[in-house]
Amino acid sequence: MKLRILVAALLAAAVALIPQGANAKGVTRVRISGPDLARSITLSAEGADRVAQAAALYSAFFDAGPPPPDPRLPSEDLGKRYTATYTFATPEARTDPQATLRQELYPFADGGPVAYTPPGQTLFDATSRGVWHRDARLAPILIAAGLPAPAPTPSQPVSAPVEATPQLTG
Repeated sequence: MKLRILVAALLAAAVALIPQGANAKGVTRVRISGPDLARSITLSAEGADRVAQAAALYSAFFDAGPPPPDPRLPSEDLGKRYTATYTFATPEARTDPQATLRQELYPFADGGPVAYTPPGQTLFDATSRGVWHRDARLAPILIAAGLPAPAPTPSQPVSAPVEATPQLTG
């Protein structure tokens, strides 16, 4: 019985130590702009964090997670460029112009989706290194958020099967 109470107390303490969304520092939204968009796409915290993770935003500032970012420009055709502007929750967010960061996104690059974080941006006490990152998750996340998918080329199969023409009834 004492063991159960101890385990319950430890579990409650662990849950209490998890930062809550309003108190946590991190990306609170991302605005994506670029070609073929009538207006910018804006995602709140959860969606913004998914984009930031797939685009390896944090790896440009901190040595975080595999694969390591690459400082070299990819050699293939990168396709259309979109700009992601992230807003961060910081204690100084209302007055600090460094509470926003910018990335270039190339979701339809020939070799797979690529993100570029320009050098010299600051996040908390870190400065971006200017790196490229490739992650296959980036394009599907952006398309689900409203980015128009490119039309398939003749060499690409159409993903949906062609259905028979429906019969009209009178």
